[in-house]
Amino acid sequence: MVKKLSMLVVGAAVAGLGTSAMAATSAVLDTGVAPWTVDGNPAVVVNPVPSAWTNAVAADWISVAENPRQPGGVNYTFELLLTLDPGSYLFDLTFSTDNRAVDILINGVSVGGNPNIFDPPQGIPGEPIDYEFTFDLDDTVTDPVSLTFVVYNENATSRTNPLGLVVAGTATIVPVPGAGLMGLTALGAMGLLARRRRQVA
Repeated sequence: MVKKLSMLVVGAAVAGLGTSAMAATSAVLDTGVAPWTVDGNPAVVVNPVPSAWTNAVAADWISVAENPRQPGGVNYTFELLLTLDPGSYLFDLTFSTDNRAVDILINGVSVGGNPNIFDPPQGIPGEPIDYEFTFDLDDTVTDPVSLTFVVYNENATSRTNPLGLVVAGTATIVPVPGAGLMGLTALGAMGLLARRRRQVA
């Protein structure tokens, strides 16, 4: 069963739509492609993948090492840094974790809601979750923008337990309603002004 979740999160009021030469209006979030880290260290693609994970998301599982068994009873932080223009962004994700996703954050702001919604169904890790939310980045936000998953690794009897995250998705800027019409109006006004100047001359 796939959980379908959606959420509207306003992280900051959009003060303007200034552009940066180094920024962008979209980003690919896929694990195994984008440069994710785990607790500040480069994430590693898991190989081989535990059998419980094979029914998950069409992307690479990542963890601390190729062998995903890690100490249990603690949270691990998976982070991706993004360079994005100011604006309102739709984050469209399909993800799965082992064991439990505690929260999702953008620049330290929680967008995950109730942590219990991320529990694997019937305790089965590797179950995909579809999740959408919007987040506003204003002109005061400096690059890079951080997308963070906090994953809790259960305390297994062997003291180690498989730890992993897989994400497939994108972050895409949401067009401002009426922005195109405003642009056409401005161009029309400029044309009218230029024509009047020619008539005066």
